[in-house]
Amino acid sequence: EQDQVVDARSKLSQALTNQTEAQKALGQAHSQVSSLTSDLRQAEADLNFAETDWKRKSELQQAGISSRAEVEEAHTRYQKAQALTQASRQELEIARRQIPLYERNISQYQQAVDLAEQAVQVTDSNFERNKAVYSQSGLVGTEIPAELTSLALSTRHRGASAAQASTFFVRSPITGVVTRLGVS
Repeated sequence: EQDQVVDARSKLSQALTNQTEAQKALGQAHSQVSSLTSDLRQAEADLNFAETDWKRKSELQQAGISSRAEVEEAHTRYQKAQALTQASRQELEIARRQIPLYERNISQYQQAVDLAEQAVQVTDSNFERNKAVYSQSGLVGTEIPAELTSLALSTRHRGASAAQASTFFVRSPITGVVTRLGVS
């Protein structure tokens, strides 16, 4: 019985740990979305600047003020900014899609915590009930619930039923004490 209580409490502890880790992961996912949103805004601003610079250099080249190499360099910067902006959008979209997954995980972990709490209540209740039954004096052997402990019957004939036994020996799983109960 004590082992069951310890096991139930251990499972509850593990369920609470899993739930806490899932909540931390959700918080990190939200932080990542915020960070990636900021990165996307910066990439879009860089793209806008690169596009404006490329158009300005193209106009200056047509006016004969800027060289072809400067225009090509501005165009390359513009293309890089486009690629970076597209990559930032994709990263942000992936991060946003992960949030509902983390939320579902938290829901599942909450169910596991609820079940573990119920298991702790049941095992605690069973443990307390069994302690109370063991501490009662004057028990008659046939009144002890079969699920509480193993019974050793002291009868003259093997295979006799509990009702025919004259003495019961009960070993307490809590303390290991062997108690002799007589049938009256």
